[in-house]
Amino acid sequence: MADQYEDGFALLKARIKTSFWKPVRQVTFWVSLVIGTIGVGAMGFWFELWRYCFSVGSTALGVNTALQTYFPALAWAAVAQLIFVDEKAERPMQAVALGLLVVLLVLSQVGLTGGQTIPMWIAIVLGIIASVASIGMWWVTIGGSFSDKINPESPLGGPPSQDLTGSTGGYTL
Repeated sequence: MADQYEDGFALLKARIKTSFWKPVRQVTFWVSLVIGTIGVGAMGFWFELWRYCFSVGSTALGVNTALQTYFPALAWAAVAQLIFVDEKAERPMQAVALGLLVVLLVLSQVGLTGGQTIPMWIAIVLGIIASVASIGMWWVTIGGSFSDKINPESPLGGPPSQDLTGSTGGYTL
């Protein structure tokens, strides 16, 4: 009866290890991470940071708000991918992802009070830590689905020995 249950911690450890290391050598993963997730996905943060650094009279409030609204969206996307799309996701992985999402949402709410209940610099540091955690969550959740494996039949539309479908009749020049 005892062998009917699996070790959830072992499943979780194996999944995280595989999902973390698999995409490291995939070009498509790095393009998606750097350009999509960190570049375009955090566009509001980069804009507010640029404005804070180069505009006279701007405050850190915009930077903090952009940061505190970036990472919950990224974490939610990773959890939604894991729960709704990933058919191989084990329950322990889903449980940890949901738990981390709740923690990140609470951190976001605490961080949004930066300058009021906690110092702004603490709010920004919390936002940076939470953003790194969200990117890590995205990495482990979505990273395993990237593959740079090239299918030699892709540009051909199938095996070269197969007859083409369709007709070229009916055209007049």
